[in-house]
Amino acid sequence: MMSITIRATIIVALLPLLSGCTLFAPRFDPELAARVDDAHVQVGQLLSEAEFGRYQSAESFDGALTRYAEIDAKLSTAEQSANALDAPTAASRRARDLLVGQVTGCRTQMRELAVIHRREGIAPNAGITANARVSCNAAAHAAHAME
Repeated sequence: MMSITIRATIIVALLPLLSGCTLFAPRFDPELAARVDDAHVQVGQLLSEAEFGRYQSAESFDGALTRYAEIDAKLSTAEQSANALDAPTAASRRARDLLVGQVTGCRTQMRELAVIHRREGIAPNAGITANARVSCNAAAHAAHAME
């Protein structure tokens, strides 16, 4: 049997590795999570307005352009921050890459929605907003998964 001193030494040696679970995921970044949360809230507001008929025509795009740009900027910054997360192990790199993919997916869905909006408007209850809503919700959950 291993002595208590040896066991204690092993545990103390492993604590820095286990703190923050950096073996399995990058260390939680509250600023990154806040950016994704802010974008998620803005996406929700924009999509709800679309579902209530505010953006039915292509002409309404100009009025929403600034909002699309704000959302895109937050997601772009979050994407860069996520890419820069320290991930010393294969498992933590995989977790980081999954987070980047979720944020990128949200950003892509919002950009695609903006293209549709610019071209033809967003018809309420047509299901056009669902992909962006689901994708951005997944990104927000992923950003908090490392807490």
